[in-house]
Amino acid sequence: MSKTGSQSNFKTKRFYNLFQPFYPLVNLFLSSHKRKLKDHLDLLPKGELLDVGVGSGEMLPLYSEHTVTGIDLSEKMLEVAEKKNGHGAKLLIMDGQEMSFNDGAFDIAVLCHTLSVTANPTLLLNEVVRVLKPGGHLLVLNHFSRPGMLSWIDKIISPLVRAFHFKTYFSNEVVLNYSNLEEVTVEYLGFLKTYQIIVLKK
Repeated sequence: MSKTGSQSNFKTKRFYNLFQPFYPLVNLFLSSHKRKLKDHLDLLPKGELLDVGVGSGEMLPLYSEHTVTGIDLSEKMLEVAEKKNGHGAKLLIMDGQEMSFNDGAFDIAVLCHTLSVTANPTLLLNEVVRVLKPGGHLLVLNHFSRPGMLSWIDKIISPLVRAFHFKTYFSNEVVLNYSNLEEVTVEYLGFLKTYQIIVLKK
């Protein structure tokens, strides 16, 4: 990984270690989206599941029928996640842009509000695709910019939200145009349809 990427991820880790006590407020806003993601997950065969950016573990109870590995940069987030780990998920401190797993280790990978906070989304996708089995599925839940006025608003507020290590101006083309993944479905969420669930197959 580049020196710049490492520095950026260190800053992200430090921010979420500090922000962890306030994260339940974020989860209140995002919980309905995560339940929608579970609906798409239920359509897939059970198997080895990797949650990249598992955070405080809000999704862990929804993975009960899978064998789960969750990774995150923030040890403080993982401490909270461990308290919700009622199904024996393996929780590890690890950078999603530089994972230690073997190629083709997982049937399913989940990126739940992870792409817009990572230093290098393309590098993260490269790693996720590497550890997915052929025929495996990637589920992405994220904020994406919409064309038109909403896109301009995202651009305007983008400098303000960088302090929270979050990208508002972020296109879904990063995911949909990835060469080694086939689009299965896209669902738009929220009043302004700025959140999307994207399911892809390797």
